[in-house]
Amino acid sequence: MSSSSQNSAAAIRRISSSVGNRIPSNSSSRGIAHLQRIVDLVTAQLRAAFGSGQGQ
Repeated sequence: MSSSSQNSAAAIRRISSSVGNRIPSNSSSRGIAHLQRIVDLVTAQLRAAFGSGQGQ
């Protein structure tokens, strides 16, 4: 149970860092807000997938 959540957290960090590297640093505030919205959506989908698998 903990290993799957750790794996998903590591995947989220990898995805967010790779996406963040593609955002130009001069568009900082709007890019960061957009990135946070994407990460929130991905996190919610992962929580729903793992939660339903664990019989939430």
